[in-house]
Amino acid sequence: MEGRLRPGDVLRGGGGREARILAWHAEGSFARVYRAEVVGGGYVAAKIAKAEVPDAARRLRVEAAALRRAQHPRLVRLRDTGERGGLPFNLLEWVEGITLREMVIQYRRLPLAQALTALRDAAEALAALHRHGLAHGDLRPENLILSRREAILIDLDSAAAASDAARAADIAGLGWVLHLALTGAEPCDPAAPLSVRCGHHPEAVALFSRLRRDASPPLSAADAAHAAAQLLRQLET
Repeated sequence: MEGRLRPGDVLRGGGGREARILAWHAEGSFARVYRAEVVGGGYVAAKIAKAEVPDAARRLRVEAAALRRAQHPRLVRLRDTGERGGLPFNLLEWVEGITLREMVIQYRRLPLAQALTALRDAAEALAALHRHGLAHGDLRPENLILSRREAILIDLDSAAAASDAARAADIAGLGWVLHLALTGAEPCDPAAPLSVRCGHHPEAVALFSRLRRDASPPLSAADAAHAAAQLLRQLET
């Protein structure tokens, strides 16, 4: 099938990087992701569009454009782009770790400090996007990788202009992330008022209540990052 790579295949990016496929890693609705070794050293996630999905090529290009425009330590980094057999691919920073979704499946819920770290890092990444006039457009637990002591936001293929509605959707996604991290439970609607089951952490309940889409006044990603950082400092003292 077109777009399916095998170990040993080499992708040559337009920026001069060559990456040798090591193994299949994951598959989404429009792209396949492989772990690859960069010729000369290092590893990347090689993300190539599916030929059978009409919108796949556009979405890969959207992601590449967004990552060129907005760069931040909490956003996955774009290493190179190119085409193979007419299908676009992105060579992305390889991030060691597991997604928030996988973490919750393994441990049910995260300690408060780790949950707030994930929230802070996701909010910082969103704030960087918003400053550059972009919204992520698909912030959910699967798109946040917990790596050592930080979280990295990935999958920017749904990025779009940061309208008020798009920013609000990103903030609602932060609420979803925090709710799942703290409770292990899936909110039926991440934009709706929810009761966070962590009564021994009233400060986290108060923070989550401000992350709703209908918060008044609306909360920005930068506000959320600042609030999470303040709570983390309080925990450390």
